[in-house]
Order: sequence, then C-alpha cells, then structure tokens
Amino acid sequence: MAKREEKAGTILRRTYLKIHNIICDRMEQITGQRPKDYKKMDTRVLIRFFNSLERKQMDGFEFMTYVLSTLIVEQALPNTNHRTTLSFVAVWLDTAGFGFKFELETHDRRMTQYILDSKVIIENRGTDKRYRANHVNYQPLKVFSGVVQ
Repeated sequence: MAKREEKAGTILRRTYLKIHNIICDRMEQITGQRPKDYKKMDTRVLIRFFNSLERKQMDGFEFMTYVLSTLIVEQALPNTNHRTTLSFVAVWLDTAGFGFKFELETHDRRMTQYILDSKVIIENRGTDKRYRANHVNYQPLKVFSGVVQ
C-alpha cells in the first residue's frame, strides 16, 4: 500500500513546529535553559490556520503579511511565537527562491523593533478591539523590506 500524500497544511504545520523546537534547543544551548512556557500549546489553532492557507487569495506580500501576523497574534505556541514565526517566514522565503536568511542570534534592529511593537499591539487586545487589524496593518513584513514584492 502506497503512503498517502500529506496535505500542504500538515507539512507546513510540522515545519513550523520543528522550527519552534530548533529555536527552543538553540536558546537552551545559549542560556543553559529552555524558554519558559507562558501557556499550553494550542495545536488546534495551528491545524486550522495551516489547513486554511490554500484557500487564501492574496498576492505574495499580502500572503506573507497575513501568515506572519496571524501566527503571532494567535499565540498558539507556549513561547517564542515571534521568533518562531519570523524564522518560519524567512525559511519559506528562502525556499521560494528569495535567498533570505534569518539567523536567530543576529537578527537586526528592524526585527527587534518589530517584535517590540508587535508585543505592544498584542498587549492592548484587552482595550483595543481592532488589535488584530492593527497588527496586520502595522506591515509586519517591513522587517523583510525589499524581499517580497
């Protein structure tokens, strides 16, 4: 019996989780401890998100902005949501032939500033009902400026 072909959503979800594990392992190597878990992992969010990607009708920049912003806002991981998602998008861009490299230890000030600004938007979710729209409209892929057109 031939092995059933995996759906793209399953492959992307597994890749995302592998990147998360790599980041946690790398942080443990650097600091001597794994990142603190702030919540339980919500795999249902990841399954729903990645399975829905094939139905999105967007250009490249809109699509990558949607992926980056939604995964960060949903906070499905117990920790390292920003770093994992930035790394995932960078791997995706590199795989698509854009030649973009993102290294956790050397991400530049644009990425650091994006993470800080993004966290402020997310922290305001209790008082700002439009925080999701604000996060997407913040143009999260400006950290990859010039890479995706």
